[in-house]
Amino acid sequence: MRGFIRTLATLVVGVAVGAAAVYFGLPTMIHARAVAAAEVKLTPQPFHAATAAVVTEGPIESNLAGAGHYVSLTLSFQVSASALAAAGGSAAAGGGSTGTGSALLDGRIDNLVTDVLRQTTYSQLQGSGGVSTLKARISEVLQSVFGPGTIGAVYFSKLVTQ
Repeated sequence: MRGFIRTLATLVVGVAVGAAAVYFGLPTMIHARAVAAAEVKLTPQPFHAATAAVVTEGPIESNLAGAGHYVSLTLSFQVSASALAAAGGSAAAGGGSTGTGSALLDGRIDNLVTDVLRQTTYSQLQGSGGVSTLKARISEVLQSVFGPGTIGAVYFSKLVTQ
């Protein structure tokens, strides 16, 4: 009879420990799966024109490098919708409306573009291919924000220098 009680007690304790492991381990497993799913959703996908969001920033105003010259521009660019979301923006806001849908992200982009403008001289901008070079430099800056290969075309809907 004692052998039976020991066996029964061992079985009950084993079941209790197993149930506790499942009960307390299950939330951890669910959480780990949710984190993995979120990481997959937040990984920016490469730029694809059919699914891209269009973002318009501006006007952005700055002095150019050197003395006495100023630039004002409105910048529009295409960005992968998943990259926009991963950076904290909203793809719905990027549908041609002003900004990314995130004031913090808009400020970051404006500051980075202003830094590029302050490193550009008036003669570089007015020279042959100057605007194309500026677009390429701004595209590099945008890719530092959204990830490599996530930026499509960059346009200036307004570009005024003096």
